[in-house]
Amino acid sequence: MIIKKDFDDFKKILENKEKSKTLLHTRNWFYKLLFFQNPFKEIIVKNDMVAISIISGKYIYNAEFVRELTKNQIEIKNSKFGAVAWYFLNSYISKRIEYNWEEAIK
Repeated sequence: MIIKKDFDDFKKILENKEKSKTLLHTRNWFYKLLFFQNPFKEIIVKNDMVAISIISGKYIYNAEFVRELTKNQIEIKNSKFGAVAWYFLNSYISKRIEYNWEEAIK
């Protein structure tokens, strides 16, 4: 799944603790109440990879974001099975990033 935002800006935002909270903040209070009481367990930023451990219900989902090679955009990396199994969570994460992008990039 591709997120049409600059990967280098994404890394800079996640390296800043306050901006990362803004970027990954959920606006849906019902979803937050049920699934995301303390959603982000860990954020790891490396060269061309960002890993975020996300608590969803009783599961921990390790989302891995990589640089999409042709356009320097963000790609959520999954196996073929993972792309299907985690499709809705990946979609929710990408929508959240796109929705909060302008506020976090300030």
